[in-house]
This record gives sequence, C-alpha cells and structure tokens, in this order.
Amino acid sequence: MKRTPTWLAAPAAAVVTLFAPEALAQAGGAGESCQARSDCQDGLKCVNQVCQSDGGGNSGGGNSGGGNSGGGNSGGGNSGGGGRSSGGGGGGDLLEDELEGMRPHVGVIFGGGPTHSDRSDGDSVGSLLFAIKGGLFIDRLELSLEFAPATFVLNFNPDLPSVGLNANVGYHIPLYKSISWPLRVGIGFVTPTFDGQAGDTELALRADLIGVSVLLDDQFLLDVHVPSWRIIVDTDGGGALFTYVFGVGFSWAPEI
Repeated sequence: MKRTPTWLAAPAAAVVTLFAPEALAQAGGAGESCQARSDCQDGLKCVNQVCQSDGGGNSGGGNSGGGNSGGGNSGGGNSGGGGRSSGGGGGGDLLEDELEGMRPHVGVIFGGGPTHSDRSDGDSVGSLLFAIKGGLFIDRLELSLEFAPATFVLNFNPDLPSVGLNANVGYHIPLYKSISWPLRVGIGFVTPTFDGQAGDTELALRADLIGVSVLLDDQFLLDVHVPSWRIIVDTDGGGALFTYVFGVGFSWAPEI
C-alpha cells in the first residue's frame, strides 16, 4: 500500500476540517426535504422525501398515539369513567335532606271541604280556601302567617267570601328522611263579606292534626292537610262554624 506523502496529508486534512462543518450544516433536519439519506443529518433517514427519525414509526403509530395515551388509559378509560362518576352524583335523593337550621318560607295553600254550624239541625255546605303564607322555620319549629284576601269562602249557599288572617305555630315530627308529620295550631280573625259589604269580624281558630309534609331538594316544602280544621267563632254568642279544609300547601324554604 502506498502511503500518502506527508507534504500532501496536511493540506488534505485542512480542507476536510474547513469544509466538513459546512456540509454538515447543509444536511437536512427533521421535517426538511431530501432525496437520499445522505441529505439528512445523522440519526435521520429520508422517507417520502422528508427527513425523519429512525424511530418515527413507533413514536407516531403504536405506543404514544394509539394505545396508552390516546385510546386506553388517558382518553377512554380513566378520564371518561370519571365523567360517569361526576354525572351520577348530580342526581341525588330528593328526600335526603331534613328540616334544620333557619329557613324563611313563602308559599300558598289551596283546599276545600264541608262547613257546618254548631246547631244540630244545620246543613253542611261547601267551602273553599286559597291563602298566601310565609314565616320562618327554626329547625323543625314553624312560625307562620296565613292571609286570605277575600278568598276564604265559608260557604257557597249563599256565597260568603271572607278576608282571613291567622298566626300559626307548628312542629314537624320526623317520620322518614325529609318526610314529617306536621302539627299546627293558630289563631286569627275572619271578616265575611256579602254583596260587597263587610260583616262582623269573627274569631278564627285553626288546628292541623293529620297530614304530612315533605322537604324536596332541600328547599321546597309540600304540605298535605287531611284536613286542616278551621273554627269560626262568633264572639257575640251567635255560635260557631266548623270548616274542614282538605288541601295542599307549597312553600319555598331555602336554608340560610
């Protein structure tokens, strides 16, 4: 083998040293165009006239994109399953809450039933009650006012629409979850009207002994009266009327 003369080796090395960086700099990086592998930098190859990493197939296709990251663990299984847990928790039990704390309440009551006098020969006639109510719950203790703006019809023969106002106190005995047995007593007044003329103001008594109340979604209270007894007493000695109001009440009672 012939040896390169010393006087020629030195200039050749200088040429390589001078031009090699420029050639390396001209080699294509990842994503740049190429015609052959030699057009790409070390560690890259020319695929479809684009410089790509030797490991590009594995990185793009199988492990990263398809299986672990995109399909199974991150996207499909764990993250999606968590959504089911979050969504399912939103549909809670409407009866899971109880009457507790301070709750202002406002609502209405509607019902009707028979009315009769305290005389043994008196006939029974129909009655109707629509009233606005409001007050305060202190845990299960209820304090309330009930106002009927000429919507308490004591009887329909003849029609006697009356203005009524009652102050009431009650207690809701727990039965099951948010279902309670309400007991109430009240006192107030009733002023009957006839042909547009106001009559005498009478004493009004109230007693709710049989019924059920249900707290729904921790803010709505449904009352069922079977019945709510109302007694209208003539303080001048003219006797009394007994009214049995079978009906329902509905209130908004948010906890504060």
